[in-house]
Amino acid sequence: MKRDYKYTVALLTVLLATLFVFYLLFKKYSYETLSHFVQSCQRLFSIIWPPNIHTIGFILLGLIATLSLIFVLKIIFSYASFHLKLKKYQDLHTDFLPKKLKNIIAKNKILSPIALIESDLPIAMCYGFLKPSIFLSTSLVNRLPKYQLESVLLHELYHVNHKHMLLIFTNEIIKSLLFFFPVLKDLIRRITKSFENGADLFVINSQKTDKYLNEARKLFVSSDNNAGLVLIPSFSSGVNYKHNESQLSNRYLLVSLSFGVLLLLLLFMPTRVLADNHAVSEVITTCSNYQCSTHCISKLTHRIEPFSVNLNYTPVSE
Repeated sequence: MKRDYKYTVALLTVLLATLFVFYLLFKKYSYETLSHFVQSCQRLFSIIWPPNIHTIGFILLGLIATLSLIFVLKIIFSYASFHLKLKKYQDLHTDFLPKKLKNIIAKNKILSPIALIESDLPIAMCYGFLKPSIFLSTSLVNRLPKYQLESVLLHELYHVNHKHMLLIFTNEIIKSLLFFFPVLKDLIRRITKSFENGADLFVINSQKTDKYLNEARKLFVSSDNNAGLVLIPSFSSGVNYKHNESQLSNRYLLVSLSFGVLLLLLLFMPTRVLADNHAVSEVITTCSNYQCSTHCISKLTHRIEPFSVNLNYTPVSE
């Protein structure tokens, strides 16, 4: 369980570090960009073309923030839509649990909430953030024999005990906020697979065999039961403990490193220069010692000071 949380804590650390860098970048570039408008230092078209370095940084950060917000809202909307759909399916069924299911619950001393949803598809999933529940479709319960159903229930119980729903949601939000680091997509996919592998191994250790787990998985092969369940810890045939973890994409890794270097360049690239003592402002503003590099031009004046030599010689008396 601690290992599962370590993954999310590591991602949160990356997120906080990146947000801090963005804070520094916004602090660095926003003032100079907005000063063009507030002080009327330049015309509107001079801000757009030719672009100043602080304008480029500000526009880039604004674009990234907008896209991040869009991706996060997309994830939230996806979960909200699924929640409404799940509630609709749940309302179609009563709270009555079949005897076969009750016996499995009593045998394994399962205390987590279990609910049935009315569906012809075989569905088994863990849903809920702080207090997750196990949801099983009526079709699944009716079609699976006792031990196969037990393997499915134990699989979802592992997700519930480790609060994988909350971790997956958090990871997806982080991935959406840091979409410009595509390598996180591969990393989070590997983390999600590790959750599924852990659940499978828990079932095998509990039942002392993988026979029932594999037999139960065959029911899911021909069914499109995972439609809309991509971000939900659910039992399926697509992911299991036998699958090897996929390698990180070299292309994603290269893009992520390149963007990280770009952020560092924007962070440390100077947008202000030390104005010369003889520098004057192109606009009607005071050109301070630290001023926007496009606001000041160097206008050096070479002054010739008269050079005089005192030829009077006064002997020193001995």
